[in-house]
Amino acid sequence: MNLAKGEIIQAVRDMFEAKNTLTMQKVNNELNRFNKRKNKARQIFDKIKKKEPHLTSLLQINSTCLCAEDLKGLIIVLKRKGDGAMPKGINELKERWERVKFKIELTNEQHLIDQGYDADIIKSALIVYKKDYLHAAATLSVSLQTETDTVNALLSLASVPTPKPNLDLIEL
Repeated sequence: MNLAKGEIIQAVRDMFEAKNTLTMQKVNNELNRFNKRKNKARQIFDKIKKKEPHLTSLLQINSTCLCAEDLKGLIIVLKRKGDGAMPKGINELKERWERVKFKIELTNEQHLIDQGYDADIIKSALIVYKKDYLHAAATLSVSLQTETDTVNALLSLASVPTPKPNLDLIEL
């Protein structure tokens, strides 16, 4: 079977594009999962803050006033790749909270690095994720903005670059 050089190059490009798309989907899913956890933790903090308005940070939360579900919601955000499994009992959850509450909350980029993703993939994924987020925000706010503001928001989205791999460097 004789394949032309162009057909081979196109097949390799298709293969890389499919792999990149799958990787980007995995990264996007991980970012969505991580941001849902962060939002849940913020909701828990806001709920606690309504009961105790003097609180200004998670560090001030006393584990004795938290239920198991709230503890899990707060602990999961501060979990790192090497940490053990989530404790099941309320006393173990309280102990874990007292140990992990001093950890710094990770950014999206730090979380992906902790999960073992490649730096180039992270950079590309965050650009796409930010672009999708901005597009969704612009779409939701269309009814609240003037026509000029909407056009400017959409034009700014179009200017976000999306990096592509240079496959012309592949030699056969």
